[in-house]
Amino acid sequence: MISFISWSGRICGFAGDDLVIPNSIYNERHSIISVKQLDETAQYNLLVRYGKAEPIIEVKPEDDSSPEIKRELTEDESEDQEKEIVSE
Repeated sequence: MISFISWSGRICGFAGDDLVIPNSIYNERHSIISVKQLDETAQYNLLVRYGKAEPIIEVKPEDDSSPEIKRELTEDESEDQEKEIVSE
């Protein structure tokens, strides 16, 4: 169950409007900063984000390895980079 707290009786995104989500330990309060109607895609994405729907396509990264160093800097290049860092 969720509830809304509003000073005006309407949820408008004015200061003091809150969304309250009860938890087993405490009530989470989230400030409402804007109110807008969701289209079908935005509603579905919101459900996926909170685990209420399964994603249609799960995108996995092509390569999860760390970047590789392609070449070593020469001594002159290394000194130039140090000078640039010090001068900034």
